[in-house]
Amino acid sequence: MSDKNHNLDNLKAGRELCDQTFIKSISNLRPFPVLLGTFLIWLQLFTAWYIALKLNPVFIPISLLIIVACHQAMALWIHEGCHRLFENQKLNDLWVDFFFATPLGTTVSKYRSHHMTHHAYLGSEKDEDKWEFAFNIRGKNLILVMLKSLIGIYGFKTISKYVNKKAIKEIQFLRILMSAFWNLGLLWLCILHDRWYLYFLLWLIPLFTITKCLIIVRVTAEHQPHDYSINNPDDTPHIGVVRTTLPGWLNKWIFYQVNFNYHVEHHMFPSVPFYNLPKLHKYLKEKKFYDIFPESIQNSPIKKLKELSVKTA
Repeated sequence: MSDKNHNLDNLKAGRELCDQTFIKSISNLRPFPVLLGTFLIWLQLFTAWYIALKLNPVFIPISLLIIVACHQAMALWIHEGCHRLFENQKLNDLWVDFFFATPLGTTVSKYRSHHMTHHAYLGSEKDEDKWEFAFNIRGKNLILVMLKSLIGIYGFKTISKYVNKKAIKEIQFLRILMSAFWNLGLLWLCILHDRWYLYFLLWLIPLFTITKCLIIVRVTAEHQPHDYSINNPDDTPHIGVVRTTLPGWLNKWIFYQVNFNYHVEHHMFPSVPFYNLPKLHKYLKEKKFYDIFPESIQNSPIKKLKELSVKTA
C-alpha cells in the first residue's frame, strides 16, 4: 500500500480548489472560543484533581485518564497558540504560556521555534518535529516503540528541545515563575491532602510516559507514509504525508481536542483557527477533495497505526 500524496500533492490540489475569499472569511480570530476552550480544559483538570484528592483512592485511575487527556489537549493548545489565538502577540503568548505551556514546563515561543519547520519542510531532515513520527514500526518494532514511549525514553528526549544552554538563556523569569506557580502549587495541594505522591503519579510521570506515547501514536498516524520503512530519507525530499481523522467521541476527547483531527485542513491553511476547521473540512468535501484523495482521511489513529505496522514486501 502506498500514499498518492507522498509529495504533499494533496495540499497543493486542495489549495487550488479553494476560493481565497472563503478562506479569508474563516481566518478571522475570535476570543470567545479561546476563552471557552480554556475554561473547559481547566474544568476537566479541576474535576480530575477533585476526584483524586477528595474521593476514595479507588477512583484515581479516572483522574489519570482525564489528566492524560488534558496533557494531550494542552499540548494541542500550545500548538494553536503557536499559530495565533489572539491578534495581539504578547497577549497570545502570555495566555498560552500561563494556561497551557508553563504547567507542562515549556513555553509557546520555544515550541514555535521548531514547529514552523514542520510546516515548511514536512518529513524532510529540516523538519524538527519529524522524529515524532519517523519510527520503524513494522512488525514487532511497533511493540518496541510503544514500550520505549511508556517507560519515558522518548519523553525525556523531548526535554533536549527545551532544556539546553540556549533555551535556558532565552527563557524569561516570568515564565519560570508561572511554571513554579502551577507545579509547586499542585505539589503543595497534594501534600495538603496527605497524598503527596499523586503529583508524581498523576502529573509528572504521565507527562513523560503515557502522554508522550499517545502523542507518538497520533503524530505517526497523521504523518507516516505506508511505505516509510522502505524509503531512503536522503533520497526523498518529503517522506511525510498528512491525514485528517474523523474519530469517535472517545478518540476525539483523548487525541483530538481543539479540532486537531482536521489535520489536512490545518496544513493546507494554517491561518484558519481551530474553531473554523470543521467549516473548511465541509467545504473541501463539497469540492470533492476527499473523493480525489481518499487516502488523506482516516477514522482512528490506533487503527491507522496497526495498518502502518503491517510489514510490506
